Formats: sequence, structure tokens, C-alpha cells
Amino acid sequence: MEVKFNNVEYYISDKKIIDKIDVKILKNQINVILGSNGSGKTTLIEMLNALIYPTNGNVKVGDFTISCDNKIRNIGDLRFNVGLIYQFSEDQFFCETVKKEISFGLEFFNYDKSKIDKRVKDALKMVELKEDYLKRDPFSLSTGEMRRVAIASVLAINPEIIVLDEPTIGLDYQGKKNLIKILKTIKRRYNKTIVIVSHDIEFIHQLADYIFVLNKGHIILEGDKYEVFKQDKILKQNGILVPKIIDFELTVLNDKKVKLGYRDNLNDLIKDILRNV
Repeated sequence: MEVKFNNVEYYISDKKIIDKIDVKILKNQINVILGSNGSGKTTLIEMLNALIYPTNGNVKVGDFTISCDNKIRNIGDLRFNVGLIYQFSEDQFFCETVKKEISFGLEFFNYDKSKIDKRVKDALKMVELKEDYLKRDPFSLSTGEMRRVAIASVLAINPEIIVLDEPTIGLDYQGKKNLIKILKTIKRRYNKTIVIVSHDIEFIHQLADYIFVLNKGHIILEGDKYEVFKQDKILKQNGILVPKIIDFELTVLNDKKVKLGYRDNLNDLIKDILRNV
């Protein structure tokens, strides 16, 4: 499904939250909307499955057009294809077992009952949890495990687009590392379009294919992560940090006139440093 924001504006009373956003989300890629608190990130993704409607302009999601003068009648079909994982998705758990929690969405959308068990097990496997978790109380799990169950609940429905709002909140280093692995696998193996809202720079650096930088409702930068993070002055002027590896590389380039090149991880950076010593 193609996703396109067409000259989108959004107001709350007289306050403009989103201002003339005109961008296309890359299909089968990991798209990140980056910005400081209050920049309008969550507002954008809530439009993707018509939780809110633009004040002006429209959002095209496949054959659906989301606009203030086009209230979607078959909204269930839209939300079946756009899976939204909320910032604290585990706070919305209410079933007594992991199995029932993952099954809930399938039952809500009237999925074939004879195939639900297999779909639930497949979804759990995709987030790298064993089948014995199905009998467990979701509220007894760690934050990282609960986040995986929330993702599995969306994956079970098999939407074309997966949207995550600040998915690293409450996760430790290992939890973030696991999440990066899971999301990369989902994109690569199942050709999903993934949209992530986050201000976790180090997480984004490891994961993103394409980044939109949002500030006060405006897109001020967009491009692949290599292009965006090179614009360190613009990012810092807008209250956005640069990944530590990139910051180090830029400092070496400016102070020592040594070009280390763009690196995603520390091991590759160390190799570059050793080659230049």
C-alpha cells in the first residue's frame, strides 16, 4: 500500500499542529519520523488509520483517502491493513493469557477461527518468544517481553503497514537490541512497510532506512539516514542530537581533517580508526 501525505494541515482550536506536510512514505522500508517532543510526530501517525482526520489536505493509504470531508465508512478495512502499536501498548492489555491477547484482534476482525491458533503461534515466533509464553499472564512479563507481545498482536493480523509510536520507551539496552533485530527481520522477510515515531537517536541510527525530521509541524529534513545525520548543525539547532558515532566522526573530520567515513556500528568505526593511526 502506498502512503502519501498531500499538503496536510492539522489544527487544534486555532493552534496549527501540522503545517503543509507533503511527503511519501517509502514502501517496504523502515521510515522514521524524528523530532523533539511536541513536534507533531504522533499526530501524523494517528492520521494513518484515521484516528484523527486532517483539517486540510489528505492522507492516501492505498485506496483509502483520509480527509476532513471524506469520513471513511469501511474504517475496519483500513485498520486491518495499518497496524498501530502505541507508545505504552502493554497498558492496553486486558486478557489473562498471552494467547488470548494475541488472538483478540483476529477475533475482532472475524478471522477464520480454525486458523487462529496457527496465526497466533506464527506471530509469537516472529517476535522470538517460545510457545510456552501463550499460557502466561501478559502482566507477569518484563517490559521488553510485553512489547514483543504487543507487536505479535499486530503481526497476527498481518497488516501491510506497521506503525510504532516511541517503541523503545521503558526498554533497556538488550530490549532495544532485540527490537532492532525483530523489526529488521520483519521488513526483510515479510516486505512490510514500517513507520516509527521516535526521538531515540541511537535506536534510529541502527534501524532507519529513511528519516523525516519534524519540527513545529514542518518537515525540515528528509533523506536516508546518511544524508540526514550529516546535517548535524541543522539537527542541533532544532534540539535534535546526532548519534554518538556520527558526532565523533564529524569531530575528527573538523579537528584532524581525517575522514573516517559513515559507520553504523562501533566495531567498524574502530577498524577505520586503526587504519588511520
